[in-house]
Amino acid sequence: MISNSSRRGVALILAAGVAKRFGSDKRLFNVGNKPLVIKTIEVYAEIFARIAVVIRPNDPLESHLPGFCECICADQAARGQAYSLRAGISALTDEDAATVALADMPFVLSTTLATVRDQLLNLSTKSIVRPLYHGQAGQPVGFKNIHFEHLLALQGDQGAREYIRSRAQEVEWITVDDPGVCFDIDTPQDLEHQY
Repeated sequence: MISNSSRRGVALILAAGVAKRFGSDKRLFNVGNKPLVIKTIEVYAEIFARIAVVIRPNDPLESHLPGFCECICADQAARGQAYSLRAGISALTDEDAATVALADMPFVLSTTLATVRDQLLNLSTKSIVRPLYHGQAGQPVGFKNIHFEHLLALQGDQGAREYIRSRAQEVEWITVDDPGVCFDIDTPQDLEHQY
């Protein structure tokens, strides 16, 4: 467990998706006796001082979230992930950087999160930080605030994927021994194949 005194930075957790492939609200699906989204939040809360969670309008998830979370309502979440990201970033414009995470990826190691955060806030000369596992791009992705204006203009359901590709020279890749950065839960069967 990371000490509270070492927590800093902000994690923006995108949790406004509909999860059609899962068959139910996967955010509340039990993973290790806790709702999936709570497991995700808890690992980020070990590392980050500020946790912001993007949810849908009138979202029942809000009543399940820990009191330390900031809830951000994405009014246009149904239009795609970019609109959830935009809602989250618009609430964090006072920050120097933000680490953007997906609610359905609860198995990222806290050591990986600390490395991404520290590179983003202190060490990297580049302005986007992303983990890499066995050559595969992972989550979360850290953005310095020089990118916020561009993130606020995104559209569609691909989030920041194409934007990151277009800024390849600004990305610092952090090689990690952490399969959790590439393990997202789309169906209940994904949990049966957990590494």
